[in-house]
Amino acid sequence: MRALRIAPDTTVTELDLPAADAHFAIQDHIRTTHAVHQGAYYRRALLHIHGDGRATRLTQNTTAWALASAWRGIALYPLHGPVIVTDVLRMGERPPRTTAWPSTRTRLRRP
Repeated sequence: MRALRIAPDTTVTELDLPAADAHFAIQDHIRTTHAVHQGAYYRRALLHIHGDGRATRLTQNTTAWALASAWRGIALYPLHGPVIVTDVLRMGERPPRTTAWPSTRTRLRRP
């Protein structure tokens, strides 16, 4: 599965994630063994965000924040640490139908 890794230093890297263990590969690329939050800010794109990025004082990711904010059409909350962008449908997800506030393990935002 193809994905993009957006680093806080504005570096964007293309990734090939294994289909069977994509979640664990995403955790490795984000550099966490804890929660990975997900946000669908665009209809077919899913952003995977470090669950404790702000609390552990990771660098703010202004590139991923600008992309997600542009997709949503409003300025969003800050994103911290590396962010992985995947296709919603390739992750086995259906496009979200409801909006949940980002306090849960998985963040879903309606496009």
